[in-house]
Amino acid sequence: MLVVLGDRADEHAVFRDEGRGYWVAALRVVLEKHGVLRWASRSPTSLLTETDRLAPLVIGRLPAARWTPELLARVQAHEGPVLLEAPVPLELLDLLGATAHGPLDRSLRLHVTDARTATAANGFGAAPGGEIEPTRIRPIDRDPALDWQLTPGVDVTPRQAEAWRRPGWDVEHWSVGPDTAVLAEWRSPAGGAWPAVVRRGTLTVASFGLLGAITQAHTSEPFDGAEMRSSPRTLGFEVLALALLAQLHEASNRPFVRIDPWPSDHGWALNVRHDFDRPLRRREVQWRLDAHDRLGTRATWYWRARHVGAAPGERRQHRRGPGPLAGRRAIKAAAANPRHEVAWHTERLGPPSDAERRRIERAAKVRLTGSCAHGAADCFRYQGAPNVLWAHAAGLRYTELIQRAHMHPHRFPALTADGGIDVLDIICLPHHESLDRSMRDGDVNSDRIMQMAEHFRRAGGLLQVMNHPDINQEHLFELLRDLPRDGRLDVTASEAADWWAASHVIPSDRRKLSP
Repeated sequence: MLVVLGDRADEHAVFRDEGRGYWVAALRVVLEKHGVLRWASRSPTSLLTETDRLAPLVIGRLPAARWTPELLARVQAHEGPVLLEAPVPLELLDLLGATAHGPLDRSLRLHVTDARTATAANGFGAAPGGEIEPTRIRPIDRDPALDWQLTPGVDVTPRQAEAWRRPGWDVEHWSVGPDTAVLAEWRSPAGGAWPAVVRRGTLTVASFGLLGAITQAHTSEPFDGAEMRSSPRTLGFEVLALALLAQLHEASNRPFVRIDPWPSDHGWALNVRHDFDRPLRRREVQWRLDAHDRLGTRATWYWRARHVGAAPGERRQHRRGPGPLAGRRAIKAAAANPRHEVAWHTERLGPPSDAERRRIERAAKVRLTGSCAHGAADCFRYQGAPNVLWAHAAGLRYTELIQRAHMHPHRFPALTADGGIDVLDIICLPHHESLDRSMRDGDVNSDRIMQMAEHFRRAGGLLQVMNHPDINQEHLFELLRDLPRDGRLDVTASEAADWWAASHVIPSDRRKLSP
């Protein structure tokens, strides 16, 4: 498969002229996440000299200036199947039998209407289609002094942040002729339908930035103040793209090869995430470790630094319950168990985080490799890209990406200050499923997690069950006992990240993941 994308100059031009990111440049993040490693990258210029005219050809969004007469002629002369995303030149629209009438709303729902395409997409572990926009924004309680724009070491400019928040793709209103097959369409709740993916002959075209949209869905923009952003799950669009790629390979009589998500006979993975927000004694932690060991489950304990001792000049936070000495004994017990790991539940970013890390590592006698943000109002919390950029700069192997509801680990596309698109080597873990609905003991989401386990199993994903280890322990271990075991791999977060980095990073792009 040949994949044609713009180069660094195009990334800069889109940022300069349109005030947004050229996200499709990081398409490899999505391809490798789904195990698609067998393809070759081409620039619009190098495609002109490409000798393989039968290979499946995929062309991401190109700036209008890139569509030279020579490139148009080369695409039209290509003998193999071709997949493009909007916008496309008028000459290709004419070849497709389509007419563009202007923009459409990004919040429409996509429905796959072609039975063969729908069946192929379902085979990749999810129903195709759905809603890809809008991002939902709600206010949260957070100390305004902890905004990322006031945090030393977070080097994101206001212009960069604004461009990061803008969708780097568009939806076009098309109509097509009778000889053009409609594979998927946009539908409005108020009525009306418009072509979304169409095919005529060997040419398949999306009337929207399908490839750019699913790529941008793997980043997380800097938040704008005290807010939480959550975006729709895009797996339905990703499996649609996979189905189209599989059809391209079938049409060119070439195998569509993918790497399995997990090793050996394991089809999906489970990690228990313990957010250690309140102190426990060593014997209480040991009880939980023993319960995990009896079930064969593995947990990652995200520890707050305050539970192993106050920072210099800071008064002890907890006047009741276990003190720092008990906390240090407890963390050693968790770190010493080979089926578990200790990770970093961050409270501050910037210089104060260095002290947090040292306190946890000194107490646990381990090197921290992963992080997630504590959600209290007096903490930095999760603010999107700044959290991931900070974790990457800190040399961590993995972190969370809670704006997005993905089911698989993946690398992180980042927008640079001058508009370039970089792919960071840090592994972003899927959004967790929380057992604890609130901090009241017994208020749990057991039924939802049982339902979601089937979705993760079908998709071959990594299910992270989040629980605070001071509440709902009876419910937790009942749930873990009842979760399906068929094909399941029990892992810590670092084991999942290590496997993913070793198996699902394109070999020519693989870099060392730890300092």
